[in-house]
Amino acid sequence: MPWTIDILSLDGSSTERLAAPFRSARVTWAADGTGALEIDLRQTDVAAGDWLWGRRRLLVKDSNEVARYQGWLDRLERGGSPGTVRFRAASRGLAAILDQRVVHGDFSEVDAAATDIAVALLGHIAAQTDDATGFTEGTITGEAPDLTRHFCDGDVISTALDDLATYFAWEIDAAGKFNAWVGGRGTDLSDTITLSPTAAIDWSCIGDVTEMATYCTGIGDYHGSQPCGPPLVVDFTPERVDYGRREVVITDDAEDEFTLEDKTAEELRARVASRIHLSTSWVEGHGPWAFGDVWIGDVVNAELGDEFGGDHDVRLINITASLEPGKHEFIEYEWEAA
Repeated sequence: MPWTIDILSLDGSSTERLAAPFRSARVTWAADGTGALEIDLRQTDVAAGDWLWGRRRLLVKDSNEVARYQGWLDRLERGGSPGTVRFRAASRGLAAILDQRVVHGDFSEVDAAATDIAVALLGHIAAQTDDATGFTEGTITGEAPDLTRHFCDGDVISTALDDLATYFAWEIDAAGKFNAWVGGRGTDLSDTITLSPTAAIDWSCIGDVTEMATYCTGIGDYHGSQPCGPPLVVDFTPERVDYGRREVVITDDAEDEFTLEDKTAEELRARVASRIHLSTSWVEGHGPWAFGDVWIGDVVNAELGDEFGGDHDVRLINITASLEPGKHEFIEYEWEAA
């Protein structure tokens, strides 16, 4: 059975059309993003009037009818001459709406786990008039530290979650559930799964240190008699010998050393990982694993060749599926050094 796209009501509570026809589609899942869906449509595909932009959700299911993506139908575009009319629809993942939701009335959480505060924020927006999100708590992996947070009228929900995400990775999944991972998302599969160039129909590897850092200094909020804040230096020792000193400085409003150290280490990990970028693709059903067996955040071992330093553990950061009904689905994966 091919992949399908269902059209849902704005709040996701009902299905307006099952397996809506489309010409082709491209759906993307990203480690640090909300995901997106782009669809090419024929004039006959939209004739039924189901593609109500701004008033519908889209649900993508894979060939096993597993829900993989849900997002808002944000945009519908028509183009072409009278004989070649084409429509194009665009969707952002469910979490994208959090950029357009704010706190109403002062809202505080005292000595609560960081993940619990995030869930409370989602409950706060669910209680607002015309909410239409209906997000619920999913699976929380690990235990986040207890924090105290005060939010004021007009604070943007996505900004508040980004601050909390110093302590966990998170997503709003295809079922509208908030899932979080304390200590990092994904599973280390490098002992059991090896990715080689012969497993892919396309293989692209880039080694680049232009954005890489081996030292990172964090500057916190003004503290006591120190006019420049409390600096923290985090060394990534294994990279220092090979690549020398490449330093980046971050500033943050953190007032305690533990928070600042966490954010500094997070920045450094991202800067170190950027030195290897691997892209692979294959036809679904003809790759080294079934779709979904390796997902965002998972780590596998990749055979990169001597020119890139031999085998490397790489982390999956992006998945894109190119869909054409009745034809093969091409799956593209993007990886960074783990």
